[in-house]
Amino acid sequence: MSTQSQFWDEIDFSYSTIAWIGLANGLGIILGYLAAGLLADRRSKRILTCWCALGLTAMSAVVALLAFGDLLRGDWFYFVAALFGMIHGVATAVVLGWIGELLPRKLIAKGVVVLSFSSIAHGILLSFPAVLLMDQQHATLALFTIASLLYLSAALSTRRVPTASVPSLQIDSALEGLKSAAAYMWRDTRIQTLWIYFLFAGILSIILHFALTDLLLTESDTGQLTFSLGLIARGLAAVVATICLVYAISGRNRWRVYLAASAIAGVTVVITSFVSSYLLLILLFIPQSAAMSAAVLASEALAMSATRREYFGRVAALLLFAGNILFFASGFIGGFLRDWFDGRWLALAIGVILSLAAVWLYRRWRGFRHLPDDPDEPQVKYGNLSPIAAHLTGHLAPQKLGTPDTSSFPTSGNRDGQLSGSSPE
Repeated sequence: MSTQSQFWDEIDFSYSTIAWIGLANGLGIILGYLAAGLLADRRSKRILTCWCALGLTAMSAVVALLAFGDLLRGDWFYFVAALFGMIHGVATAVVLGWIGELLPRKLIAKGVVVLSFSSIAHGILLSFPAVLLMDQQHATLALFTIASLLYLSAALSTRRVPTASVPSLQIDSALEGLKSAAAYMWRDTRIQTLWIYFLFAGILSIILHFALTDLLLTESDTGQLTFSLGLIARGLAAVVATICLVYAISGRNRWRVYLAASAIAGVTVVITSFVSSYLLLILLFIPQSAAMSAAVLASEALAMSATRREYFGRVAALLLFAGNILFFASGFIGGFLRDWFDGRWLALAIGVILSLAAVWLYRRWRGFRHLPDDPDEPQVKYGNLSPIAAHLTGHLAPQKLGTPDTSSFPTSGNRDGQLSGSSPE
């Protein structure tokens, strides 16, 4: 925000240049997620977070010095955007995995939702100074100085966080660890389901934003103020939904809440595509934005709560990578979508896909709803027994089925005490 005030004259308000800067920043974030996947479970998350904060502190100080010397121009913007994005991506994924390590299993999902409120604090800390200083001559210098101090305080605060004990990772290389995490996510039915929905919901939410923008600006012919009110309604609905999700995501019916949110998101988007009245559009934006935000955030929270402890960092990185895979190119995507597709038909297609995804989620959930909440608990497999019968059997029988205790078995016709028909092996 601060650099753009110094950059407007140089780019002459070129939309494509802003899109290229966004692309550099987004690619950096995506690469940061992958780097976190390679490092997060092999190194202390506290140390990684501290180093990321110190790196951003140094970056902010360097940019402030460049701005002070009037050297921040031209290609510097692409480099700065990419490097900031990469370090930010590493830190975001590591902190998300760290939440899983620090909290009890029953609170992980709630912790992930609470962590999402950091974006609100982000806006408060930076928006007001940016508005106050935007027209000042040394706005970039002042704001990056503030950012450097904030990052430094973050680095110092990591020293107050306790170190969580997690199983040691026995792998040959960081790349092998990332591959094993991807294989683990694909084998686990719950995480696979949530990862797939998170991937498609993240892509569709970006495309949906441009479809709804087209509905507001083109078909409804609204003014700038009225258009802003529509976006504000969506944002407030998302915040309220997140607050409600804090309480709903850790309850007994958390999966049903998730399924309901995904269904409401699809149905409301379908209805939106048939509405022409601006007032009705605004009214529909409220449940649609609330449900979509709840479904996407719940996917991330439930996936982390179902992850084994030794995989927290890598699963967090791969989840964020999937959910933001098209974010880095959103500026270019928006330009093409406005030229190629009508907003109403695009919203209808997205609504139908989301509705079908909700049905698919429900069918998948019925298949794994009896799985234990804690994936780290040792489980004994008892064939097709019901959960209650398996629980009782596990307490009454000292040995696991399938590995019988042969010490009390009769030894018919065998001098060495072996079972008839068996070999020493």
